[in-house]
Amino acid sequence: MELDRNGYSCFKILPAMRALVLKKHPPKYGKLFADHVTHQFGITYAEHRENENMMQSVMSVPIESYGYLDSGDGLECWLVMVDGEKVRPDGKLYHLTWSLDPGKYKPVMSNSLIASQEYEKISMHHRLAATYTFVPNI
Repeated sequence: MELDRNGYSCFKILPAMRALVLKKHPPKYGKLFADHVTHQFGITYAEHRENENMMQSVMSVPIESYGYLDSGDGLECWLVMVDGEKVRPDGKLYHLTWSLDPGKYKPVMSNSLIASQEYEKISMHHRLAATYTFVPNI
């Protein structure tokens, strides 16, 4: 992989964990995401590798949900803690875009939803296992 290629680092939800939660919480909207929690956006692969070296101890991390948001018209996401942290390096809240109506929303719009309304506290916390990875921009 090219070291200067841009992309983002994320915590990729393990498929077995994702499947279990999907059984309990099917998506409300047409396009399912529910597969990763962004850590840093707009970084190069080389920057990711530097973080990866620092994060060796958390290559597999626990992710725990604590809040839920639904726009009511096509976007739902969960607020999550990654290894006990709620805030990403860029100051935004860690979240998991669950599903959306692709005619109205894009996954990045979860950030706007989080900024625009209060979240519903989740009474049953979900714990998910994830691995730290890099996704290049296409």
